[in-house]
This record gives sequence, C-alpha cells and structure tokens, in this order.
Amino acid sequence: MAQAVSEVEAFECSFGQTSWFDEDVLWLAPDPAQPFQDLTFAVSKAFPDYPPYAGAYDEVVPHLTVAERRLGTLAELEHAENQVTPFLPVRTRIDRILLIAGAPAPRSWRILQEFRLSSNH
Repeated sequence: MAQAVSEVEAFECSFGQTSWFDEDVLWLAPDPAQPFQDLTFAVSKAFPDYPPYAGAYDEVVPHLTVAERRLGTLAELEHAENQVTPFLPVRTRIDRILLIAGAPAPRSWRILQEFRLSSNH
C-alpha cells in the first residue's frame, strides 16, 4: 500500500457542499475531486483483485460520509445536514491515508495503518 500511494502528492482541498446518495447517505463533496480519484486509481492498480466497494459501482464518487440511513432516520440525516451546512466549507490538507477495516456493524471500524502521501512539490 505504501508504494501504491507514495507517488501521490499531498494536496489541499475543501468540502463545500452536501450531497446525497439517494436518501441513504449524506456526504460532502471534495474540491478538487481529482486527487481522490488518483488515490483510488493508485490503490486499485496495486490491488486489482480488490476493486473499490467490491466492484459494486461503475463509478467511484469521491466523498466524505457525514451520515448513513442504517445509523439513523431520514429526519435525523436531514437534521445533520442542517447542522453541518453553516460550517461549510471545511478546508484541509490531505497528507495521509488510513487503511481501515471493520464489519457492517456500527462503530466496528478500526485503523490498521497510516500511510503518508508524498510531500514533493
């Protein structure tokens, strides 16, 4: 994994708007999205037997999940959107990725390892 992402440079991004996958997932859209797509491609290329989301989607949409219906009602997700929106945009530097693993159960995900992105300019 470290080798797969070592060529991807750290980058600045912002999350300026909310969006939805149907009524199931509330998420924030990154700007720019391309560096996230580059990371996805680099990891997919290094591990072709393990496509993103087990190959369930033709297109992988870079996003930051805020809330999911499996963890709350639609009204709760809409409330979360109303609470988050006034704080947008969120600006940050992406300089590492995390390898995480878990099960479908809430709060089962754990960080297994952290990988730094390139800091070459």
